[in-house]
Amino acid sequence: MAGFDYEFSYTDLQRPYVEACERVAKARARSLSCRWHTSHRTNEPVACYMVDGQTRRLDLLGRVLELDLPLVCQGVDGSLAPARAFALGMGIAELFLVGRDTTRGEGRQMLRPRKETSLYYPVYELAGDGAGMSMLEARLRISENVLADYALGRVDDSVALEELHTAIEKVMRALVPKSERFGWPELREQCHSLGLLPEPKMYALLTPDWGLSDVHAHAPDEVLATLARHRNRAKHEPQSAADGWLRTHWECVASIIETLAGRLGSAHDVQPISHDAHHGAD
Repeated sequence: MAGFDYEFSYTDLQRPYVEACERVAKARARSLSCRWHTSHRTNEPVACYMVDGQTRRLDLLGRVLELDLPLVCQGVDGSLAPARAFALGMGIAELFLVGRDTTRGEGRQMLRPRKETSLYYPVYELAGDGAGMSMLEARLRISENVLADYALGRVDDSVALEELHTAIEKVMRALVPKSERFGWPELREQCHSLGLLPEPKMYALLTPDWGLSDVHAHAPDEVLATLARHRNRAKHEPQSAADGWLRTHWECVASIIETLAGRLGSAHDVQPISHDAHHGAD
């Protein structure tokens, strides 16, 4: 679990937008098993927020706030024009991202409209600079977006199954010498024998429910084999994709992809990166 707090000042004109965004932010936090507490100073327009949750869920929360709060502000019955309201919502999302970045130091922020946020926390950094393969990096960037949207319930299980399977296979073939010779089972075996797959504990501990049962006590190769079975069945029976397996194990699958992608270059910790740097890698 990780937590942080931040405070910011706002104007009376901005108050209804701040209050609307607070309600939405709390709801989104609950849906991601995060906690969000708010308070306001009595004699001045200053909001104090305290947020905590599992690290990757906080990454997801930042993403959904950036997507949703500008639209929320456009729906507020206030005095701002739609474009200005949208920019203010982006500014409210920016406060969360900056508040979470401990390197920015503590101190009261000021709410300002923004065209885009200055920070980006990749939920799973699949397309790191170390990959060194522009086509693969571009493809994995799509996988990052699909994965985050799936975690937020905005992508169907059948779409996510196909995307995750494709991402894993492309990375594995980039890692394994003469991979064109191998089918899926042999490709998995090669990755296992080369020591490319993570240890089970390394990815199981990243899931929010890891301590509740042995549901994630499985080998990475087992996860990949099961992923392929569900993906193949969903191609012929799309409704089968909603059987709950991927919803339970998507973080295991994503961690395996992240580990494999990290083998393509120098592994590095996920850090907040500037939007300019992120867009420049596309």
